[in-house]
Amino acid sequence: MKINPLCSRSRALATLMAGLLAGAAASDARALELLTQNVSFNTAGQSIWSEGDAFDFSYAQFFGATSPRKTSVYDPRAVSGKVEIKVLPDFDWYVNPYFSLTTDLTAGIEVGANIHGGSIDANLDYTIAISAPGPIVRGEYFQLEAVASTRGSSAFATRPANASAWVDGILDVYAQSFIRFETARDLGDHDYRLTTTLANVDVRKEIVSFNRDDSGRLRIIGAGDVGGVGSVYTLPAAALNGSTRVTAGDWRVSANGALGTDTLTGAGQTTLLTADIDVDQFLLSGSDVLGTRLRRDFGVIDIDFGYEIVDLDAALTVGLQQSFEVSGDVLMQLSFSEAVRLENIGEMTQWIGRIDELPAIAVLGDDVTVDARFLVDATLSNRTGITFGASLDLTLLELFARASYDVSYFGSDRRGQFLNARYGPVYQWSSASNALEIPVFDNEFALGGFQSVDGGSFVLSAVPEPRTAGLLCAGLLVLGLAVRRQRI
Repeated sequence: MKINPLCSRSRALATLMAGLLAGAAASDARALELLTQNVSFNTAGQSIWSEGDAFDFSYAQFFGATSPRKTSVYDPRAVSGKVEIKVLPDFDWYVNPYFSLTTDLTAGIEVGANIHGGSIDANLDYTIAISAPGPIVRGEYFQLEAVASTRGSSAFATRPANASAWVDGILDVYAQSFIRFETARDLGDHDYRLTTTLANVDVRKEIVSFNRDDSGRLRIIGAGDVGGVGSVYTLPAAALNGSTRVTAGDWRVSANGALGTDTLTGAGQTTLLTADIDVDQFLLSGSDVLGTRLRRDFGVIDIDFGYEIVDLDAALTVGLQQSFEVSGDVLMQLSFSEAVRLENIGEMTQWIGRIDELPAIAVLGDDVTVDARFLVDATLSNRTGITFGASLDLTLLELFARASYDVSYFGSDRRGQFLNARYGPVYQWSSASNALEIPVFDNEFALGGFQSVDGGSFVLSAVPEPRTAGLLCAGLLVLGLAVRRQRI
């Protein structure tokens, strides 16, 4: 059978074009990077206890007398006259006096208070990358790959709950006088002026305050600093024989958070109070049966002697501990320049949702411009508890003796120690535990206040469906062969 050369060339050309199309499709099959962007979401002043802004309260009220600045004027009329003296020439005179007093007064007390409920400042930083498979075929669903990776610069810091109050005494007195005396005519043109400050007192004194300037102390006028954070109190001897001392701790606890795996975590703790108890003294009501100390000064000789058969000391601590955890999910809003078809949703020009929940997209036109915007959905968990710790120290049979001298002669002093002996202890034992924690608050809630971040824009360019492209090429090929055959 004779094969038409034209048909043979046509088949070869069709095979070549199909190979070129397949190669072009294969070369475009790699993923298309559409957008890579670093974004940072920030919030400040959010409550560490519940959703919303932290509680802040400020109060200041003055009680007393206030007289606004005013000026009182004494301005008698100018007087003039003529003096006739037989032995002297007559002369005319003119006098114009003027006096003013400027005063203001404030006297009383000011009562103030500040309360802060506890807050958190946080920044969540991400690197966002969006890519698409290639090529994008018009009318066919494809999946945009959108990934948000948390960056190590993400962090948070908490501010503890705090309160302060004060009462101040205020005295503000001001008085100024102005005198003017003007003469004219035969007395001469003179203008005498004098300004004098009679009183200028501006005093504010603290009457009583608690935790003013975040000091953690209580101050009272006349008594000064009467206690607060770090103060040591010996409980009444009538009740506990002076065997127990309590040290006030700090109620303010804050935490700084850093990135763990995908979550920000941070914790803080503080000691509310510490109690030191001399157990043997407490049990024996101050008796020296288990130990005593004798110290005598004989002038030249000073002797210090003591023994302790059993010494049992206990320390109790009460603390406050908080641990926080911040996590976030990035939300993405996509705005399309023309409608696209979203799988299981339909044709839309906008979509918003979690970045990892973007549905498959079908582009209906040739080029679609997409504008991206990012938000964050964050949560905060707060676990607050009271901690209790205890330690116990036991010492058996301990003796000590010290003797020193102090001699003065011929204008010189001689001091020294000629005995310093210690025996024991025969046995010592100690134990400590910080295992007990009582939770008082445990909650997880939305952490708000974050701003949205504008992303970049990218274009989704679609190519015709492969079957349509093949038919178009085949049609062009057949048309070309027909034209050539007619020419032959």
